[in-house]
Amino acid sequence: MNEQQAIQIDRYLSGEMSEEERSGFERAVEQSAELAAELSLQRDMEAAFREPEVEDLEEKLAMITGKTTKVRSIQTRPWRWIGLAASVAIAVGIALWMLLPFSQSLTAEELYAAHIDLPSSLEKNLAARSADPDSNEPENLVSQVLQEVDKLYQEGAYQGAAAVIADNREALLQSSPDTYYYLYGILSLQQSEIQSATEALSQVQSGVYGESADWYLTLARLRIEGKTDAVRSKFEQFTNYPNDHLVTAKKVLSSW
Repeated sequence: MNEQQAIQIDRYLSGEMSEEERSGFERAVEQSAELAAELSLQRDMEAAFREPEVEDLEEKLAMITGKTTKVRSIQTRPWRWIGLAASVAIAVGIALWMLLPFSQSLTAEELYAAHIDLPSSLEKNLAARSADPDSNEPENLVSQVLQEVDKLYQEGAYQGAAAVIADNREALLQSSPDTYYYLYGILSLQQSEIQSATEALSQVQSGVYGESADWYLTLARLRIEGKTDAVRSKFEQFTNYPNDHLVTAKKVLSSW
C-alpha cells in the first residue's frame, strides 16, 4: 500500500470524502483485492483500538444535543497510523508473552511444594508388589496388613496407617523390607516428617518400589539439602530415560 492509498483510506474512514470521491474510492476498492483487504484491516484496527474516552464523550454529547456528534481527535495523520501500528505491536507482544513458556527460579521449598505429588492410594504399588515374582511374603499376613494400611491411607488417616505398620514392623521387615520402608517413607512425607521419610526411602533397594522410592527420596533431599549439585544430578537422571517422573523432573530443572 502506497502513501496515497493510505491517505485515501484515512479520509474514507474519517468521513472526509465528498460523495463523488467516496463513490470513486469504493469502485477502486471493488477492483483491487489488495486495497479491499487493506481497508478491511484498517477498519478492524480502528474498531479494536478506538479510544474509550472518545466514545464516552460522543455518547454524552448525543444525550445533550439529541443527535450523534463525531468527536475528532487532534492529531496529524502520520501519528494516527503510527499510533495504530504501535497498538498492534503492543498487543502482539503481550499475546506472545502470555503464550510463550517461561521459567522462573524457585527456592528449594517452593520446588518441593510444587512437585511433591504423593499418591492418593497405595493400591497400584500394592498390586505391583503382589505380582512381583521375587516376592517371598507370607500372603495371608502381609496382604491383610497392606489392605488395612491402604484403606486408612485413602481415608487420610496417616497416623493410623503408620501405627498399623509399626505394629507389624517385624513381620514386614522379615518378609519384605522394601515394602516396609517404602510405606513408612510415604506416610512420613504425608505427615511432613521429611527427615524420617529420607531415612526410610533410602533403605529401599530396588524391585517394584525402586523408581518411586528414588523419586520421593530425591524430592525429600531437595527439601532438606536445598538446591545442591548432587540433588540436581539426581533430577537429571530422571530425564535420561522413559519413566513416570520424566516430565516433572524437567519442570523441576526448568525452575532451578
